[in-house]
Amino acid sequence: MAAAALLLKSDIPLGAAALTLLHRAPLRPFYPSAEAAYADGFTDFGPDDICPLSGFVYRLAAFRLEARELVLRMLGIGGRAPDPRFRLHRLGGDDAAAGAILDAADIVIGALGYRPHALPLFGVDGEVIALAAHAPGRPRLVDQQCRVIDAAGQPLPGAYGIGLAAGFVPEGRLGGERSFKGKANGLWLWQNDVGQCIVEQLLDREVAQPARKAA
Repeated sequence: MAAAALLLKSDIPLGAAALTLLHRAPLRPFYPSAEAAYADGFTDFGPDDICPLSGFVYRLAAFRLEARELVLRMLGIGGRAPDPRFRLHRLGGDDAAAGAILDAADIVIGALGYRPHALPLFGVDGEVIALAAHAPGRPRLVDQQCRVIDAAGQPLPGAYGIGLAAGFVPEGRLGGERSFKGKANGLWLWQNDVGQCIVEQLLDREVAQPARKAA
């Protein structure tokens, strides 16, 4: 969506339906509150789509900034007129139409998400430790405490991960909507609540180690 917004702002002479976005999930715009969403004419959300801490609608799943504005236009929210140069196509099942769109395209921009890029970890025997991140599909690098997990899903002592596709999903005191099923990526999260989660565990380890030595 961000790439589409950039192309639409460019000097490229795009004709009608020149750009097509193929998407799997519904497109969700961010709103600071349910009241703001209703006031704008957006009603496609429920209680599970609202962050219980901030009150934000689609806090984690939503588009923001220019991509959000384009989503609002294409969905016709609040009387906005869709851009005639742009069209949406939601993927589903054996989608022959999507195949035809790709076959006719001059340029295809792949925006298929991220996989974790895990640095190799070695055991005391020098052997590489198989990590969950090495599995096919959409694996996780870390658990809900940001601890790097092995192929069996067990955390590795003292190894933590953060960043794109790490797999951490905010919950509980970190907020976020209950309906969110993806992976949370954002500098604010990493530099604040998620980073704090790791710092607290490191400090707990520092406190616990002298106690074990004394025992």
